[in-house]
This record gives sequence, C-alpha cells and structure tokens, in this order.
Amino acid sequence: MANVSKSTVSRVFNHPDIVAKEKRDAVMEASRIIGYTPNKMASALRRKGSGNIVLLRISRENNAYWTNEKRNYWFFTEVILQLNTYFSKERYTLEIHSVENLYELQSDTFKQSCDGVIVYDSVTLDEAEYIKNLGVPYVLCHRTINKRDYNHCSTDNFAGGRLLAERFIECGYTKPAFFTDYHDPYSHEVREAGFAETFYPVTVRRYDIVKDETLLEEKTTDLIEDIKSGKIDCVGFVNDFTAVRCVIMMMRLGLSIPQDIAISGYDNSPMLLTLPFTTTTVDINMGAIYTEAAKALVALIEGSIDTIDRIVPPSLIDGETIPYKNNR
Repeated sequence: MANVSKSTVSRVFNHPDIVAKEKRDAVMEASRIIGYTPNKMASALRRKGSGNIVLLRISRENNAYWTNEKRNYWFFTEVILQLNTYFSKERYTLEIHSVENLYELQSDTFKQSCDGVIVYDSVTLDEAEYIKNLGVPYVLCHRTINKRDYNHCSTDNFAGGRLLAERFIECGYTKPAFFTDYHDPYSHEVREAGFAETFYPVTVRRYDIVKDETLLEEKTTDLIEDIKSGKIDCVGFVNDFTAVRCVIMMMRLGLSIPQDIAISGYDNSPMLLTLPFTTTTVDINMGAIYTEAAKALVALIEGSIDTIDRIVPPSLIDGETIPYKNNR
C-alpha cells in the first residue's frame, strides 16, 4: 500500500529518523487506513527474544543508602519517565526490577526474562563483573565513570565542579569556598576536585560535615563569620540538599543571599523550590544519560556495536544567586 519494501516499513516503526519523510508519511498513512499498530510481543517472538528491557535497581539493605531516601526518589522518577518515553517508541517493553542482593540473580533465568539490562546508579567492581557475567547485554549508569572497562553511560562530576567554578570566575568572584558532606564519597570528592582545580592557584576554603552531619550548624556559623570578615565571596555546595539546609540557616542568622554571598548548588533538584529565589545549580541530565544508555543498549542487542563507553556532560542552570560583581 505504501509502495515501499518490508525493510523500509520496519525502519519506519523502529528507526524513523533514518527514513525519508515522504516514505515515512506513506507508511504511516497506510497503517492508519488498515488500522495497523506494531505488536511488541510478536516482534520479540520473531527475534526469539523476550522483548523486555529491565531497569535494575539494587536497593541495598542499608536504609541510609541515598536511593532509599524519599527525598531522592525524584532521581528514579526522572529515569523511569525518560526510559518509558524512549521504549514506548521502540519494539521493547520496559520492566523495573528491584533487588537487595544482586548475587541472587541467576544467569539462565535472567537471560530468559529479558534481552538487556540497564543498571541504575553505581555498583562495585565485583557487582559490575557479576552483571557482565550474567550473559545479557547491559549498561551501567550513572555514577560509573570509574568503570571504563565495563559498558557504561555516566555523568562527569569533575566537569560539574568545573562548571560551578567557571561561573563564579566569569562573574568576578575570587575568594571561593566549597561546602561538602561526602554523603557519597566518590562523586562528592570528584565534584570538589573539579571546583578546586579550576580555581587554582587560588586556594578554596573548605567546610565539611563528613564525620558528623550534626556539625551543620557549627560549620554554617563558621561560614557566615568568614563571609562577614571578607575571607570568602562565593560558595559552591556539593549538592542541593546541603545547599538548602545551609542557606536556610544562613538566612535565619541574618545573611542576605545573593547580596552578601554568591552560591551555587548541584543536582538541579526539586528541593531548590523551597528557597525564595532561583538558585544556580548543575544538572547532571539524568534523563539524557539513561536515554543515551537505552539507545546504546538496543544497539548492543542488535549487534551494531560491541561495547559502550559514553559520558553525558552536565550542564549549568543559571539562577539569581551568582550575580555579576559589578552589578551588586
């Protein structure tokens, strides 16, 4: 009916971006007339696959693990929404599996249940090796830049720290500070390193609540004293959660933001909506990371690529909290 080949019809429904518009329109009009819609299950049977892609979340037994905390559920929600949008246009169905013990997964049964797996959040080297040996195409996401020997699609936290510092420098700030909690030692340490290296040779003053988060009030008080004495003029926070808690305390103690101090968070989280101004922050682009991982996984399954080594750069979200100094 569309006067095209079977392979063109297949490409229209699976990879429409590589088909000329005229042919796409002809196929879609023919499918509308006869009432045809692709059947993912039938397509999977023809390929001798399950037709399922698993988003695997390792929940861990530790309640303090950051993905188990309700305030961080928005990360997972963004991932699910983006993957669901992507796979709704593909010939695979997305399923979500949550396990406390990764090593309970058995290779034979897992291979029967899915054609590929996207692993949410960071894993240890032992876990990465176990996932690799399950014998199913896989991609590790998103805090996995240190696992370049495995299929991964990651964010670059060092680049995120650099983005914060570059914005402060561009706006004329020369006395930087970094406030960290090290709740996630690897990612937070790398963010701070990117921030400090960009400011070099200027020394970045450091405030941390690594050992005890009850030190927040004490460290914030120290920060305020250093602001008032002119020792610092800008603060990069390791994440939005720490930024919001600290900023609220600063405001209660009479500090005005951004008049008295320039600040930036990290994560572009909903928590920033609790503040009475728009806050500069870094977006790690979770949706883009997992969408890119999904595209790569499909290519792995279909055999067009053999390995995945992808980094999705973060982006800076400008707000009111880093004004140019000559405008203050």
